[in-house]
Amino acid sequence: MTFKLSDFLQSVVNLEDIIIGQLEANGIEVNALIEAALQLVINEISGAEGEAVLVKA
Repeated sequence: MTFKLSDFLQSVVNLEDIIIGQLEANGIEVNALIEAALQLVINEISGAEGEAVLVKA
């Protein structure tokens, strides 16, 4: 069985598109979710206290 990295990566992209589509169909702001997650990571790395808050614009 031959494994192609390009095929695997294309499958990941396709799955990502499906997941984002489902989240958006349910009214979830994907960009805001990603920004909040990144802020939590930045806070964790920097040692900052508190939580990221999702704000629906």
